[in-house]
Amino acid sequence: MSVPQYQTMVKLAGCPSSPSFDGMPGPTGFKEPDAAMQRFVEAKEIIRTTDQVISVLPAVSQKVINGLIDGLPEHSIASSCGYGHTQYYSKIRPHALYLFALYYPLDTFDEKDNPA
Repeated sequence: MSVPQYQTMVKLAGCPSSPSFDGMPGPTGFKEPDAAMQRFVEAKEIIRTTDQVISVLPAVSQKVINGLIDGLPEHSIASSCGYGHTQYYSKIRPHALYLFALYYPLDTFDEKDNPA
């Protein structure tokens, strides 16, 4: 994962920052940085786990998953893998997604991440 992608993920996770007070500090004023820090730690762990899973995939599957994460157009992902449109959508992409899902540890997520 590149540095800009990592920075984007950290921003989306809510990087910890200094608390802002609009009066007398109360107990809730000190909980916000803790929540932001927790989100930051969780996001960092997800990024690390995702990178580890991608690294064990076959090279073609790595190209597919990294291309999807980078937001590349799928026709360019198919082309970079050396496959045509039909074969990419019918076999290559589904297989890469299947392997990623198969290898990704489900214990990474809490119940709050998967509401019933």
